[in-house]
Amino acid sequence: MKCLTTIAALLLGTGILAAAPVTYTFSGLGTGLLGSNSFTNASFVTTITTDTSQVAFQSQLSSWGAIGIPASISIAGLGSATFTGTTVLYDFTHEVGFAVGDSGFLTAPGNIMAVDDNSLVGYQLLTNLTVSGPNPYVSSISGVGTTGGGLTFSHMSPVTFQTVVGTPEPGSIFLLLGAIGALLLKQKQLIRKRRCQ
Repeated sequence: MKCLTTIAALLLGTGILAAAPVTYTFSGLGTGLLGSNSFTNASFVTTITTDTSQVAFQSQLSSWGAIGIPASISIAGLGSATFTGTTVLYDFTHEVGFAVGDSGFLTAPGNIMAVDDNSLVGYQLLTNLTVSGPNPYVSSISGVGTTGGGLTFSHMSPVTFQTVVGTPEPGSIFLLLGAIGALLLKQKQLIRKRRCQ
């Protein structure tokens, strides 16, 4: 019975052991500055990478999201830069967005890239999705810290948001299956031992 309890505990933990990689992107055309380099109607892609174990209901945001995850932006003709402030990915009722700020950011959001669409109601950032719409916060993207210098947008086309959830890493699955197999073998040995006594 003790062995079965251990197996049940392992099965409950599979959400962590089998976390899937997930990539979120915001893409479109924009005009602005990266450091001292200007860009005009250039394609850009903001990429946020994490795994599904990092995405949860965030009480300080009152929404689903992830805080402090790696994020970068790639701008045609200028290359890529990594965001240097505190990063936040969030999913409010019908808006999904990305923001970068300082330590006081969570109480004073700013520097936001977002898409607002009714199809996002009930979405929790954990399944594949593609949705497009205007970014209502273009004017707040001013001097955002990146490794390429301050990022500012003066204009932005409608933004496409995409979530791509991968499959759990094979190592996680094999680790779980190996542990369950070892426990079942141990249980079988204990049953045989009891019969022989």
